[in-house]
Amino acid sequence: MNQLFSSRLANHHRQLQKYLRYILNDSFVVILTFLFGGATLYYSQILKQLPTPFFPGRFVALAICILLLLVGKLATLLKPADRLFLLPKEQEMNRFLNQARNYSLILPAIVLAFGLGFLMPLIKVSLGWDLASYPMILIGLIGLKFADLQAKRQAVYQLTKQKRQMARIVWWIGSILALVGLFFVHWLIFYLMVLLVNLHFFSQQKRLQTSLIDWEFTIDSEQKRMYRIYRFINLFTDVPFIESKMRKMRGAQWLFERVSKKQTQTYSYLFIHRFMRSDEYFGQVVRLLLLGGVCLLAVDDWRFSLVVSGLFLYLITFQIIPLMTQYQSQVLTRLYPVAKEIKEKNFYAILRWVLSMSALIFILVSLLTIPLRLVPFVVLGNIVIVVILQGAYVPMRLKKMQY
Repeated sequence: MNQLFSSRLANHHRQLQKYLRYILNDSFVVILTFLFGGATLYYSQILKQLPTPFFPGRFVALAICILLLLVGKLATLLKPADRLFLLPKEQEMNRFLNQARNYSLILPAIVLAFGLGFLMPLIKVSLGWDLASYPMILIGLIGLKFADLQAKRQAVYQLTKQKRQMARIVWWIGSILALVGLFFVHWLIFYLMVLLVNLHFFSQQKRLQTSLIDWEFTIDSEQKRMYRIYRFINLFTDVPFIESKMRKMRGAQWLFERVSKKQTQTYSYLFIHRFMRSDEYFGQVVRLLLLGGVCLLAVDDWRFSLVVSGLFLYLITFQIIPLMTQYQSQVLTRLYPVAKEIKEKNFYAILRWVLSMSALIFILVSLLTIPLRLVPFVVLGNIVIVVILQGAYVPMRLKKMQY
């Protein structure tokens, strides 16, 4: 079982590394660096304005710690065929699941380490603690996350829905009480609750060791976890594991009817239908707009606002580019006499419309936080970003594609 998990893990890493180079490209890393630098500067300026001690900061620290604890799922790396081929080895699956739990703790521990490091200045202002308390808090938080993974590890067995829900409730209550003890009572209460929660789940695990595995639930949970990962990767590059879902979009029928039926608008008709009805395009753009809008609400500097807008407009553009090749395999689109130049013109019209609407939304959101005298800079900056993306970046990408 140890060898099986190691081979699964190696294959999993190879699969993700294929896409990692597309995510961590030079332009995206530069944008993230600017975002991190701007956020750090903004954060330090806020802290300087806070009184010491800042009591409400305890509630903020507690809420952020809870959010950090929610990062990371149990990565069992199980596949649909395992319900048949691993069934004879079911009694030996404990070692496999223990390794899965331990591996699943790595990413949350890293996130907790960086997140807590970012949170420590606020904790210092709120409670007066210095950096010496950092390892103490981090160890306790990792202990709570370990208990969370233990609860999820127990859920792989054939339990009722009520028992699975009860395990989650126990973890939530224990974690909240531990954090309340840390920030409002005494750090000993924090450690005591961490210990009690872990002891509870260890005792439960010992009792369930001989239970049968719920293969259907466990494999389905793993498939959903991987789907979420691939959905994120799909923001940066095409992922064959993502299946697009088509919707009727009756509410957008008026938009479809406005498209001319002339030969010069053939691909406009096809592209608009594909964009509006597919979650692969419309759904992703809506999610990016919502996320970008939320980020802009937290920004009151027009330069930082442009960086955020530029990042999300870039991601939206990246999502739309594959639309150009959607009908490449359709025989009728090759037989029908539509010039390549018309196809490109129709595509750029759709792209210009989507980017213009997206930039307009970002500008309107920025109006809520940016002083009115600086709004012209935001408007001009967004226009420049749209022009660069459509006039330079997209043509460069399309030259490398066959359509």
